[in-house]
Amino acid sequence: MSSEITLEIVEQSLDIIHGKDPQRKDEFFLNLAAVNLLNAAAKKKEFKKIAPYKDIKRHATYLFSLWVADHSLADEASYDIADKCLYIRCYTLQFSFHFIYDKYQPIVEFIQSEENKATTWDGIRLQPIATQILELAIDKIENPELDIQENIKWIIKQQESDEL
Repeated sequence: MSSEITLEIVEQSLDIIHGKDPQRKDEFFLNLAAVNLLNAAAKKKEFKKIAPYKDIKRHATYLFSLWVADHSLADEASYDIADKCLYIRCYTLQFSFHFIYDKYQPIVEFIQSEENKATTWDGIRLQPIATQILELAIDKIENPELDIQENIKWIIKQQESDEL
C-alpha cells in the first residue's frame, strides 16, 4: 500500500463524496476516509484548487448531520466546542475535523445536548496514512465480510514505526 497522494486518488475521493449518500456503516467509513484523504491533499500545493478546505469542511459537516440522524453509521461522534473539533469514531478509527460548519440546526441541537459527550483525541494522525485508510475502506465495500480491525491495527503500527 502506497502512502503517496496522487491526482487519481484525489479524484476518486471527490467522486466518493459527491456520490450517493452513505446508508450503511461501511459506506460512511468510505466517506470519512475520502474526506480525510482530501483534507491531507489540501495541504499540498498541487491539490489546493481541486480539494478546497471549504468543500472538505462542508462534507465533514454533512457526514456529521447524517450521523446525528442515524447513529448506526458510526461508533460514536462528538463535537468539542472549545477546540471547534468534530470527532467521529468508525471501526475504532477516530477521525477529527476542525472548524466544521456548526450552525446547522440539527448539529446545534446535538452539540448542546447531553448526548454530546466530551472526547479526547486518540493521538493517532490519520492524514499521513490517508491513502491506506481509503484503500481499506474500498476493500470493505468490495468485501462486506472483511474484518478490518486487524488491518487498522497493522496500518497504525506501520505509521508508528515510520515515525521513529
